[in-house]
Amino acid sequence: PPSTHRNASTSLRCPPPCIRLLQSSVKGKWCGKTVQDVLRSEFKDLSDNEYTSQLMTKGLIQLNGVPVRCEAVGLDGDRTGVSASTVLKNMDVVSRVVDWHEPPVMVSESISVEKMEMPANVIDEYNLR
Repeated sequence: PPSTHRNASTSLRCPPPCIRLLQSSVKGKWCGKTVQDVLRSEFKDLSDNEYTSQLMTKGLIQLNGVPVRCEAVGLDGDRTGVSASTVLKNMDVVSRVVDWHEPPVMVSESISVEKMEMPANVIDEYNLR
């Protein structure tokens, strides 16, 4: 309902942040490239190596549900992640965990609905009767 998460003083609805998993199946042009190369070239917000390394250190970037680790973290045989230099194959899924924040929304107290006339040919063409 519109009153949920509303700031009484400003009438702004402020949805709480939520965790989302953004996933992308490997495209044909990504096959044969490393995870790090694809992240750098295809996703503008992940083109910064330092930022991407921080995300990998925290386990927020995954390949097939397994965290991707940069070489700086090291894999030391612990098998808790895959290397950022892993070559992508068809049917792999690259995912990223994000903390999603939606902007505040102004919700009107009264919502008015207006009826408008439509030409008969539009009504017939789209079967709106």
